Amino acid sequence: MAPTEQLDGVNDGIPVCISCHRSFARRVSEIVRCARCRATTCVVCSRTCSAPPLSLPPTPALTRSTTPSASPMSSPRRPALALSTNSRTSNALLSPVPPLSEQPAIGKRRKPLRRDTDGDEHQSWSSDDEKVSKEPTRGGCGRTICRNCCYENFLSAATTCYDCLNHPYSPPTQQCDAHGSH
Repeated sequence: MAPTEQLDGVNDGIPVCISCHRSFARRVSEIVRCARCRATTCVVCSRTCSAPPLSLPPTPALTRSTTPSASPMSSPRRPALALSTNSRTSNALLSPVPPLSEQPAIGKRRKPLRRDTDGDEHQSWSSDDEKVSKEPTRGGCGRTICRNCCYENFLSAATTCYDCLNHPYSPPTQQCDAHGSH
């Protein structure tokens, strides 16, 4: 570590994680430096930017209009559309269900993907729906960052650093110890 690079320390110079405030008294190997704010973080609180870059041009912001929008005019086609939709539904309910032998198969059959080359009969199975793309996925910038410098989307399990989101940088706030000193 370069002499000009100081670790964030609160407790007598012992480095502390900027996110969870865990100290690294004996675990120096668990210290991670955020690539964005240069703060000290632990391996648990560190994240890797993995989301794809934003699309360009960005979506324009929505504006609020003070004039109310015009209400849709009643159309002579609307009642006709409602009647045709209802008649299809009632016709579908009245039609008999075909026997199982005439119904199409619900799922696709699985077919062998490959045989092992070592001679045993172990096979890997795959269906058409489970084909894996050989192309690399479009990930984020791949930098290691702290929890304070990223947005996490839990539904897609993607993490995006604020630099990839074009979010302005704001330095982390300094932590004070129990005596009020920095």
